[in-house]
Amino acid sequence: MDYTDLVFLDTPLHIFVKKLWNKHSQEGEKGHYEMMKFFKDMLSVGCDYYELISLYSSFQLTESDIEALAGFCPSPTQILSISQKNIRLALPHWTPSRYHTAPISQVVESIYDLLLCGKPFLKVYNSNLNLKNRKVYNDRYILLISNCKSVIIDVNRRNINQFYSES
Repeated sequence: MDYTDLVFLDTPLHIFVKKLWNKHSQEGEKGHYEMMKFFKDMLSVGCDYYELISLYSSFQLTESDIEALAGFCPSPTQILSISQKNIRLALPHWTPSRYHTAPISQVVESIYDLLLCGKPFLKVYNSNLNLKNRKVYNDRYILLISNCKSVIIDVNRRNINQFYSES
């Protein structure tokens, strides 16, 4: 066993999880399974789903990872039909900042197309991700589409809006 990359016991949990992900991702599907099991274990000891999904959304995920993350998802606050108006309601705060993912109209249109497509997918949208000034408020939204549910996760407000197709 190689112990060259030491992790101290007072290492922040998010750094530990990233290191664990990097280790397990080299093991292929078995490693991904272990990381989803770890996600479930962290939930079972009281870790916050919204913080965990925000962290895991930065990893390279497989379709089975996306299905697992959707399965752990808390109950939605609202269940809405797929429409651009409802998608906009699920994104309550979007800044005109140049640090956003895109203008809100483009974000809504992109999410609308992805929801209609229905293929397993995960994407993060930021309303103001200013890397130069981390103190600036950023609303973070995660679009999570699995075979069984499609949701927009409002990380800051700890809110989930689920979408269904009327067809």
